[in-house]
Amino acid sequence: KDHFINAYHRWTCSAAPIKDHQGNLIGVLDLTGYTDLVHPHTLGMVIAASNAIEEMMKVKKFNKLQNMNITHIKTIFNSMPVAIVTSDLDGKIKIFNKKALELLGSKDKQLKAKEMKEFIEEWDQVKESISLGESFSREINIIALRNRFPCHLTTNSIYNSQDDSIEIVFAFKEFKKARKIKSEYQAYYTFDKIIGEDKNFHKTVQYAKKIANSKST
Repeated sequence: KDHFINAYHRWTCSAAPIKDHQGNLIGVLDLTGYTDLVHPHTLGMVIAASNAIEEMMKVKKFNKLQNMNITHIKTIFNSMPVAIVTSDLDGKIKIFNKKALELLGSKDKQLKAKEMKEFIEEWDQVKESISLGESFSREINIIALRNRFPCHLTTNSIYNSQDDSIEIVFAFKEFKKARKIKSEYQAYYTFDKIIGEDKNFHKTVQYAKKIANSKST
C-alpha cells in the first residue's frame, strides 16, 4: 500500500524491461491485477514473456540481415559475365544465373527440368573427373536450344550442407568471334599533296600518276 491514492491499493503490478540486441532499454512489459488474485509465479511469467520478445526481435533482425545478404549475393551472381550452373552428381540442374539462361537458350522453368548431359557433349568425361575428385577445364561443345557452339568449361565440386550432398559447379565462358572494326574515317592521299623540289623526284611522281590512271594496276 505504497501508492498515495487509496483506490490503487487494491492493484498490484509485475513488470520486466525489454531491451534491444545492444542492451538498450526500449520498453517495459507490465501485468497489472487485483492484489487478492496475484500469483507467486506472475513475475516469472512476465520476465519469460519479456525474454521471448527480445529473442523474437533478435531473430527478426537476423532474418532481415540474411535477406539483405541473399539479395546482395543474387545481384552479384546474376551480374557475372560468365554462365554459372550447379547440379547434383547426376547432372540434375539446381541453380543458375541469368547468363546461363542466355547462353543455353532456355527459360527458367525449362532449364530447371533439364540435366547437364543434355547440354554438354563431353558429359561422361566431366562426371568422371568429378568422381575422381578432380576439376575439369577445357574447351567443350555446348548443345543449346537452337544451335551448337564451343565454349570453355571449368567445373569443381562443392559441398551442400543443406542436404549433405556433393554438387558440381559449372562455369561456361563463350568464345567470341573476332569482328572486323571498320574505321569511321579513311585516309585519302593524292599526288598534289606530295611535296618536293628535286627534278628526278618530280619525274617519278609524274610517272606514278600515269601508272595510277592506267588499267595495268
